[in-house]
Amino acid sequence: MAKISKDELDQRRSLFEAFTGNRGAAVGGESTSVRSMLNTLYGTTRNGQAAIDTREAARRLGVSQRTVQRWIKNDHAPSAGHLKDLQKRSRQAATTKRGRARALRRARRQQAPQRQGVKVSVNGTQGPRDYPREGRNSSQKLTPEEYENLLNAYAEGGDTAAMEYLTAVYSERYVDNWQFNKVADFRISGLSDLERDDPRAL
Repeated sequence: MAKISKDELDQRRSLFEAFTGNRGAAVGGESTSVRSMLNTLYGTTRNGQAAIDTREAARRLGVSQRTVQRWIKNDHAPSAGHLKDLQKRSRQAATTKRGRARALRRARRQQAPQRQGVKVSVNGTQGPRDYPREGRNSSQKLTPEEYENLLNAYAEGGDTAAMEYLTAVYSERYVDNWQFNKVADFRISGLSDLERDDPRAL
């Protein structure tokens, strides 16, 4: 497995978290936090609270549900083989088409449809091609169709493809030749009433 930089890993994690709603995702392939990896792969929501689907985790990992529950409680550590498998699976959740598709399907089952569009907010080194600035914040309003296109870009090509699509949107609607050199934080939120009714880009 090729080593990636901290900046690349931060971008991978930030976009995965934004698209799946799964905060604290372990997508680097080197985590030793079993809870974080299980949450990355099998996170769900119960009664408005984040949880881990231990039944699905057990089925996919080939162990008992009780074993998964003991891992989560730190009552028992997974074997070296199971730990390596969890690291591989959690990395692939963000780095393979199959993994991203599965993560997005899970997220769609838990998230309300964004029929009015969304707001995408980015923090990082970004700006016009000749004037990028570190720590800059930007936001852009996306229609439901544009948001779906962004999701499809992410599913097909990961965070790189998603940022390429967003670059095109920014360059067309915001500032020509806008570039994202480094993404430190990436968030997706619903639109407020004011934002929804404002025809201008944010």
